Amino acid sequence: MSRGRHRASRTGNATAAKRISTTHVLKSAKMIVTPMASRLPSETDIKHFWEWFESAAARISDSLASGDEPDGLAAQVEALGVPGWELGGGADGEAVLALSPEGDPDVWTLTQRIVAFAPHLPGWSFLAARPCKPGVFEFSLSTNDGEYGIDARPWNYVLFRYPDSMFDIVVEQTNLSSISAENRECAAWMVLDSILGEEQSMLTFSGVEAVESLPADVAPRRSPIACLKQHLAVLDTEVPENGDRG
Repeated sequence: MSRGRHRASRTGNATAAKRISTTHVLKSAKMIVTPMASRLPSETDIKHFWEWFESAAARISDSLASGDEPDGLAAQVEALGVPGWELGGGADGEAVLALSPEGDPDVWTLTQRIVAFAPHLPGWSFLAARPCKPGVFEFSLSTNDGEYGIDARPWNYVLFRYPDSMFDIVVEQTNLSSISAENRECAAWMVLDSILGEEQSMLTFSGVEAVESLPADVAPRRSPIACLKQHLAVLDTEVPENGDRG
């Protein structure tokens, strides 16, 4: 596998945007097209967003409890130039709004800046990238081609490690032959974000390749996708060689 498959291509046909889940569980997630704003938001724009959010927080909490999309939130986030967002419930019972750069490091800088202006709201926390969701491997993927139920439990992977400690990953998806290569890659990124969290995923992987079956020369190195986080933790203690296969 050659290096250089950039994260910006991760959304493919799906053009990932927002997800709503009362428990941060991908099983009920939806990916919906959200256009990007034509300019970067000013400090005033960001402050106006948070003023609006404070005024709408109670209504947004009600929408979260009911599983409905909050009126106005998508448009407000879109106006800031943020391509994705997720609304859910944290482990401590707080409501969580996560702005998502959809894997783009430049947009991540923007989401961090926006979250830096977030108000202190009792019962709420705010993130600049989607959080990890341990043990969640089933979700729905909405694309221009339709909606697909994804089950990543049988998936495998092979890692390719580089001297800068970044990785390329080849993900074997034996149960996704019916969808396009772009959408398979998008689904792979979603699972990586679920396992590691979007921030750590951006810092770990320089590229992903989604295949129906692994090439014969790397297939013996396959590992179950559920082992990925533990595998990376072990490799983190080792010194990589140039082009090392993890």
